[in-house]
Amino acid sequence: VLNQNRGPVLDYGNLQSAVAGCELTPRNVRDAVLAMRASKLPSVTEIGSAGSFFKNPVVSIEEFERVKQLASDTADGVCTVPHYPVGNDSVKIPAAWLIDQCGLKGYHTGNVAVWHLQPLVIVNATGKASPNEITGMECHVIECVKNKNKIAGMLRKIVEASNDMPNVINKVCFWFQRSTESKHTDFDLDFVFNMVLETVTNMHPDTSFKP
Repeated sequence: VLNQNRGPVLDYGNLQSAVAGCELTPRNVRDAVLAMRASKLPSVTEIGSAGSFFKNPVVSIEEFERVKQLASDTADGVCTVPHYPVGNDSVKIPAAWLIDQCGLKGYHTGNVAVWHLQPLVIVNATGKASPNEITGMECHVIECVKNKNKIAGMLRKIVEASNDMPNVINKVCFWFQRSTESKHTDFDLDFVFNMVLETVTNMHPDTSFKP
């Protein structure tokens, strides 16, 4: 039975402080979430983005303790590692924090970059990025995190999501480039829907999805 008195969940980022003093209507909460995201994420009308690209790695307690020990060796000797318990024997560490610790926020090479406000995001900085450049950036980020924090579990969110992922990434890059140049005037909703349906279907081959 659904709780008819259930209020909004405000544990996303600084959402609770963002809506302080406001009436907690769905619109006010929505507007606050959108404002928070807009302050950190690139506008799709201005720059092509591969989105929030990396998964937050879930590590063992032993791996987490090692990350804590490595982090305490930073400049002032004190560094609190953000983390979230997963069950009794695992810990989730924000990938954004791990990437930032490697100094990659704002890192730029060729036509791609790590977004300077949110290191989870890879952007098509010039509108001309190729799939190889995006996957090359992905590999560079994962290798940096692995070398610094000894974590090998950094994965992109779309890993193994498609049997033909290079082709899917190629289509995404092509759309990024066009949408950036034309300010979204050529947005093709059917293309995006079919691409998402293809990806989800390949993630769950035993489940039937209907458009």
